[in-house]
Amino acid sequence: MFQGHFPGNPVVPGSVIVAEVLHCLSRQHVGSPVAYELTTVKFPAPLRPETPVLVRCRYESDGQISFTAQSDAAMVAAGRLRADLTDAIRTTP
Repeated sequence: MFQGHFPGNPVVPGSVIVAEVLHCLSRQHVGSPVAYELTTVKFPAPLRPETPVLVRCRYESDGQISFTAQSDAAMVAAGRLRADLTDAIRTTP
């Protein structure tokens, strides 16, 4: 996973951090189809492999969800997303 991500100084790709945020949210919506749209995301500090990260999510009054991902050392991600709980999974014949 880290090949090509700064050889000799590996960092966790931002997409992996976002995937962990989505995984945490999907556990709250078990059995419900959910589609997520990232509206903003920033990665203010690098996350090193094997570093624990705490993900926090908060449902906002405007219907969006704000999230943060924090290591012991720093905030590694912050953003907002929109969740669509209705008809999120579509199949095509």
